[in-house]
Amino acid sequence: MNDKPSLELAKLLNLSRDKETLLIADENTLGTLGAVTQRPTLGIISNRFDVAEQFLKLGINTRFCDFEFDGFADNSVERIFYRVSKEKPVVHHIINQAHLKLVNDGQLIFCGHKKDGTKSYFEKAKQLLGGCATLKKNGDSYTATINKKMSDSELSGPLDDKDYPVLRSVLQVSGLNTLSKPGLFGWDKVDRGSKLLMEQLPEALASLDIKPASLLDLGCGFGYLTLASHEMEFDYRCATDNNAAALIAAKANFQQNSLEVDTIAADCADSIDRKFDLILCNPPFHQGFSITGDLTHKFLAATYRLLSAHGAALLVVNQFVPIERKAQALNFSVTLLMNNGSFKVVLLSKRQPKKA
Repeated sequence: MNDKPSLELAKLLNLSRDKETLLIADENTLGTLGAVTQRPTLGIISNRFDVAEQFLKLGINTRFCDFEFDGFADNSVERIFYRVSKEKPVVHHIINQAHLKLVNDGQLIFCGHKKDGTKSYFEKAKQLLGGCATLKKNGDSYTATINKKMSDSELSGPLDDKDYPVLRSVLQVSGLNTLSKPGLFGWDKVDRGSKLLMEQLPEALASLDIKPASLLDLGCGFGYLTLASHEMEFDYRCATDNNAAALIAAKANFQQNSLEVDTIAADCADSIDRKFDLILCNPPFHQGFSITGDLTHKFLAATYRLLSAHGAALLVVNQFVPIERKAQALNFSVTLLMNNGSFKVVLLSKRQPKKA
């Protein structure tokens, strides 16, 4: 589904062809990829692997990173375009970086819905950048344009971005210290669904005829499922995610806890081609994603492709997602391990061909 503020941003972006321009792209940009035209003056940074890959295929200079601006000198960018993200620390981080990287009289242009807090961000950015500023309303969305005015005395200090780039210790997982950061879903807590999945894991493993030798954490976040299963013995562990912040945190967690894990940036494991005996997955049916049949199918199809013939997969989903029916349609055998009225955990295995 196309996002109205993102489409408006793409129109404005395409009118800025003579300026050195930077587009900040996250999951909101997925519906507007075809609306952005390639040109030498345009650069993109994105925290989403799938978004970055698709812009690269369009021939646009794109960097996949956790909204890192180190490739741009201070006071060097003429225009920055941004569709407001869902998390306040991310938005504050982007506005702070715009203040540093824009040239004098350079413009920060951002769009967002009213419910995104766009008006509030406009007031904060106007105070920080200090130049001319306009806010235009278009239905339930807004477009903000703010010029940077260099001054010996700033009107305000940087916005509180919760030290966005910095990993910090947040909690313990099965006796292991873990690091996380703003920019990924549930960054400072254990997701309820993931916790329920791990509670069902012993029962699921007891039902298997063959002990699993390989593990895939599909949509790993900061690595909770891999960390929570660290006492299990595997010949090979792999964790994958689409989000740059998640991969940074997961790699740091595996390293500091001496876990050998192959950590891979991918869109729903699309670049991984080996089979796994055990797949653990809490699909992203939450902030930044719509609850759609297409997304359910995408994760189930990836699970089927990557699961070994005698392997098993545990998935936890919101209770209203019809995962049993969709999994059976993909030739899975499905066992419902639990349904607490909010979440359900299912055990999937590939149907074995009937003997003649």
